[in-house]
Amino acid sequence: MSDGKPRSTREVTERLGVTTRAAESACCRYWKAGSLLRSEKPLHEANRVFAGRAGTSYNTRSFYLFVLGNGGEEAVADNVRFLSHSSTPRTVKPNKAQLVLNFLRENSDKAFYTTEIAARLKESGVTIRDVGVNLRRYEKRGEVCFRGYRNAEHETPFAAGYIVTYVDPNKRRETAIAEATERTELLLQGGSHAGAQSSGLTRGRGGGSLGRILLIAK
Repeated sequence: MSDGKPRSTREVTERLGVTTRAAESACCRYWKAGSLLRSEKPLHEANRVFAGRAGTSYNTRSFYLFVLGNGGEEAVADNVRFLSHSSTPRTVKPNKAQLVLNFLRENSDKAFYTTEIAARLKESGVTIRDVGVNLRRYEKRGEVCFRGYRNAEHETPFAAGYIVTYVDPNKRRETAIAEATERTELLLQGGSHAGAQSSGLTRGRGGGSLGRILLIAK
């Protein structure tokens, strides 16, 4: 780095003969200590990978460049802006679990399919997996009503996903559960926010029972 040229951790690895992990760890440590500056944004390049008999494949490699800091907070080299650790804007990742619960709380008068919740929160980085995992946790705490199709062996989602709605903690438990059940039933029968195929759900599948409300009473 003493020559002042920007380098990636891959170049450091090749020049020093150390492992990739060691190069990444060292560059990150010196960047945080103020000895190095890091490119403001990651760079991208086409990466060619030889896969033996399978031939050659291509993917896109993302990486940062590092340059000697010389005590400065920022620098420009090869038309790339470099920043110190203290000058780099911090990216705050959204709490996906809280986003999902807040969505249900703000729409507590409705029931939704899990696929619809994922679609509504897509721009916040929430996936269908995030919805399912977090709602199962809230279900165990009695904060949401989670409904799926249940047969003798296991529970499966409906055509448009599981049905879920918020359970109001400010009401009597029995009342809150009854109202939540009513909202899921309305959606299941093709009411507000019903999926395109919900009308066929009432016939069930494989002779099993239709749906089940999963609630953990406090």
